[in-house]
Amino acid sequence: MTLTLRNLPPEVERAVMKRARENGTSASRAVVQLLEEATGTGGKKKRGLVHHDLDALFRSMSEHEAAELQKAVLGQRTVDRELWK
Repeated sequence: MTLTLRNLPPEVERAVMKRARENGTSASRAVVQLLEEATGTGGKKKRGLVHHDLDALFRSMSEHEAAELQKAVLGQRTVDRELWK
């Protein structure tokens, strides 16, 4: 598919050109990579892998339920140093 983009904001153009320079690719390929990353359809993320398999569950929670879950998860992120001796 061929797509023409017009009136890109200057900051978007700078981001595309920066990506192209960093990867040694064309501006067109940089745009494709950025779109793949933004849509989760095949691009590589610099910040690591992001999963979306529980999004529907989390969107269905009330703020109170989300806060309770957060409290429960925080308790599990503590390292018990006695177990690792």
